[in-house]
Amino acid sequence: MKLQSGFNNFFAMIMIKNPWVTFSLFFLLATFIPNVHKLLNSEMYLKMLVQIPAYSILSFIIGLKLRSLNNKVILQISKHGSSALIFLFGSQTFWMIPRSLDLSVYNEAFAILLPLNLIGAGFLFGIAFKSAPFVLKTAFSIYGLAMFLAMGIIYINFNSLICAVFSIEMQHLAGKYILYVFPFVFVLFLYRLFYNMSKLTEEIIIQ
Repeated sequence: MKLQSGFNNFFAMIMIKNPWVTFSLFFLLATFIPNVHKLLNSEMYLKMLVQIPAYSILSFIIGLKLRSLNNKVILQISKHGSSALIFLFGSQTFWMIPRSLDLSVYNEAFAILLPLNLIGAGFLFGIAFKSAPFVLKTAFSIYGLAMFLAMGIIYINFNSLICAVFSIEMQHLAGKYILYVFPFVFVLFLYRLFYNMSKLTEEIIIQ
């Protein structure tokens, strides 16, 4: 009982001090509500642009906010930014493959594996984010953006089924929404790139 009480107090303290953790946990748990989960799996664009990114982004925020805890495990993980980045990028790429998307819809094991993999990868990268080299983060971001744009173009123009569980109409719609979202993601990338470059320039000048 004491252990449970201590855990509850610790968890409550984290939630109060980090409202972003509360926000992220709330929306992360909301994706597992049966009706919400069913909705996210019903449309290709919802799965690719809401469900898959949500698992990684929300868990990343939680990891980012919890990395300041003086915990031996967290401190150890925080040193491996490059490995965490590669793991996250590989996980995101794997679940964007058409065959993987299909399996995550109709195969129970893959349906469980998808959130476990992406939430774990996002959380680990959130903890280790600061130790990942700037050049590596930039390179993976550029590569990811190029893949995202190419995927949108392919989905909107390809007239054969790429994913077996979704229709041609859903495929074209997914491509259309990807191309709608891309400019916003690209602008966000440029903002972060120039912001980080300015910070690095200031540090070099100070030294």
